[in-house]
Amino acid sequence: KEGVVWKNPEDEILKAAVMKYGTKKWSRISSLLVRKSAKQCRARWFEWLDPSIKEPELKKEPARKKDPALKIEHEKDSHVGVSNSFDVHQEEFYSNDQMEKLFKKACLEHHLQETLDKKITIPEMFTFERKDYANRFPYIKPGHRARLRRAVNHLKALRYSNLLDIDPTSLPDGFHLMEVQDGYGKKTKGVQESYMSFFAHISLRKGWRKVPFGRRDIEELTQCASEIVVKIRASLDTRAKGLVLRKLSGSAHEYLWGVQHQPKGSSQTNKFIRDLVHATFQDANGYVEGLTKDEIDKEINCYIRGEG
Repeated sequence: KEGVVWKNPEDEILKAAVMKYGTKKWSRISSLLVRKSAKQCRARWFEWLDPSIKEPELKKEPARKKDPALKIEHEKDSHVGVSNSFDVHQEEFYSNDQMEKLFKKACLEHHLQETLDKKITIPEMFTFERKDYANRFPYIKPGHRARLRRAVNHLKALRYSNLLDIDPTSLPDGFHLMEVQDGYGKKTKGVQESYMSFFAHISLRKGWRKVPFGRRDIEELTQCASEIVVKIRASLDTRAKGLVLRKLSGSAHEYLWGVQHQPKGSSQTNKFIRDLVHATFQDANGYVEGLTKDEIDKEINCYIRGEG
């Protein structure tokens, strides 16, 4: 049926339901929404919300030179929050040189070129579960993959501790807390895609409104925030009774509209990530699921340090 109106809360419920039930059980999904049929839910997902069809559109849009919002995004794409110890821009930190250092640390230099040819990136590796290492690095022996995994976790802990302004010397030995648990990688990607769908808002695409940052400015920061959010929700799930429907990004989009400065520099990246996590667990009435500000602050520090 043409002309069906979808509100933002309904879209978020649909996204959460698809993440839980997949793209086959449309009758079950539609039962969670008022006045929406299985056919309408399926059409809404595949024609609008599915990230795999929206991403190409967003990649093509920078070519539209007359769009002021996209011009800002394009001009600012070469900048991002920097960390104290690395003192480099995001592009430099995630460059081939950094990948070479990573593989040297794991004593796997002879596999570097093959990895670069596959266009595997460091941010992507930060979200790899154990099975992903086997699937993406079949040319590396299992024991050697474990070395690479430890090196990635070490680098990830250092990087995120800098973004969150946490003293790296306070980090636990082994950095095992950075290990991505089974199922977390897909959930992290889902939360981050929900964050980044902010840039698909019609007022940005049409140039009616502007923001002081672009997609690449906050890509790394939203990934870090997404991982923290997934860990907190996993903890909440152990206490929940029955199905809990959540808005994937909470009030994050409202927070992004209110950001006045590009989140660049140690103090700015730290504040941006923490505020984004807090916004994700809030709605119009405050914190959701019984959470408090202090609890979330503790969880953010726990993610890196393993405290509590």
